[in-house]
Amino acid sequence: MIRNYAYCLALLHPLSVGLGLWMGGNWVYSTVILSAVVYPAVEILTKPTVRKNKVTNLSTAPELLARATAAVVIIVVIITIATIPYGTFTVGEKIVLIYSCGLSTGIVGIVLAHELFHRRPAVDRYLGTALMFLASYPHFKLQHLYSHHPNVATESDHSSAQRGQTIYIFYIRSIFSGGMSVWKKECSRSAIRSNHKYHLIHNRVIALWGIQSLIYAAVLLLLGPIALAVFMTQGIIAIFVLETVNYIQHYGLTRSPHSHRADYTSSWDNYSLTNYALFNLGYHSDHHVNPAKPFQLLSQQPAAPVMPYGYFTMAAVALTPPLWRWMMDERSINFTRTTLLR
Repeated sequence: MIRNYAYCLALLHPLSVGLGLWMGGNWVYSTVILSAVVYPAVEILTKPTVRKNKVTNLSTAPELLARATAAVVIIVVIITIATIPYGTFTVGEKIVLIYSCGLSTGIVGIVLAHELFHRRPAVDRYLGTALMFLASYPHFKLQHLYSHHPNVATESDHSSAQRGQTIYIFYIRSIFSGGMSVWKKECSRSAIRSNHKYHLIHNRVIALWGIQSLIYAAVLLLLGPIALAVFMTQGIIAIFVLETVNYIQHYGLTRSPHSHRADYTSSWDNYSLTNYALFNLGYHSDHHVNPAKPFQLLSQQPAAPVMPYGYFTMAAVALTPPLWRWMMDERSINFTRTTLLR
């Protein structure tokens, strides 16, 4: 089925980083142009692909593509941190390449990690965790699974943006407050299981950050301090990409007080062709209702609110709060009113 191979679009980001590293010159801008020009143009100039997904069984092609893409992202990050310190690039080109690598890690690597977190096979979950180590954000798995999903579209969820909240305030709330929340939960869990809040195994945040520290040490010893700085910097960029996506996915939506779990009205959907590059991340409402459903089985939901454009365009709009609020506040208010009247 041709649609199964459309997910190859996800390879464009890491491969464009590799192209910039190999060719140099103006090719270093490939990833930025793809993210900031090509994909937004596709989202704005093409009509949303409104269709009913009739796929009911798993195909091996998308599964293999997902795992292959994860491997490519990991390889590209390794090549980037090994090449930048010793390459003949200008300072400006190095900055662009590091930024591009962070975009690839955030847009493709973390999206895949998010998909793999929810899988049953241990190998998939381990691969998802490995991808989060690339972003220096390994505790996100715990925050996402045990805080975001149960509490989505409520005030207690640090990853659900409230109406009127700017993305810059949201960054602080989601990254720092969300991180402190998962730390406290893990300390409590560890105390129950081992009578010690800071147990190296039962406190999963400590275990994950212990592994992250070993990765830092390995990069430092094998490739040097500049490579470590490159690795950490591209990871920080990936984190902000992730939190930008979190911001736009649930902005201004509030779950019904009578609902004990997420429903299709708790997430913004989008139906752009660029969804294929994001492994159907745009069918986010279906994911929250059916978190274990593989990405190729997700489908559009009539009850879900729909963003005016795809993720790449909306992420750019979100960085300008007045424009974002002009575009999304009234839309979220009208949707909430309609939902309450049902």
